[in-house]
Amino acid sequence: NDKYKCEHCNQHQDSTKKLSLIRLPEVMTLHIKRFRFDSYFGHMQGGSKISDHVDFPLNDLDMGQFCKTTEGQPAPKSTIYDLLAVVEHRGAYHGGHY
Repeated sequence: NDKYKCEHCNQHQDSTKKLSLIRLPEVMTLHIKRFRFDSYFGHMQGGSKISDHVDFPLNDLDMGQFCKTTEGQPAPKSTIYDLLAVVEHRGAYHGGHY
């Protein structure tokens, strides 16, 4: 159960996490979280590796939709990135190699 407790209605609700960027770097590093940690009343119960396929473009990744526009700030010169490298974890939650 990964639902968050709403502070207004006191019920557990589905939620969406969103990240907005103010400035884009010249070189961007993305870390896709591939592990799930399970807890029950704050005590660690273990974890698991998420092995779902991730589809990622090799060229022309447009990060424009993740940019926050701020009044008085210039728009980014470019929001397009090309993939240069991939580091992949081989193994399970409790061990493996990158």
